[in-house]
Amino acid sequence: PEPMYREMIQPVGLRTGKPGETGYGLTTFVWKAPAGIHYGHSGFFPGYLTNVEYVKELKAGIAVQLNSDQGPGRSLHGFMIAIAGIIERNR
Repeated sequence: PEPMYREMIQPVGLRTGKPGETGYGLTTFVWKAPAGIHYGHSGFFPGYLTNVEYVKELKAGIAVQLNSDQGPGRSLHGFMIAIAGIIERNR
């Protein structure tokens, strides 16, 4: 439903709990990056790292899963930003 979708994409600060430009919406992280706003979430399971993001300005979804749980901070977000930059440059 539309009201739930609005809550999903409206971030609140992770430390303050107040609405902001970036943070956490209802089940969705919201990041500001060079290519624009990213909406997504990451996942961890022993032996795997997963990240799914949608870049609003590029109208592009990116999903990556690695069969390794070793990585800086167990996050693929930096990799996702790099992929978004490649998509942006090649549009």
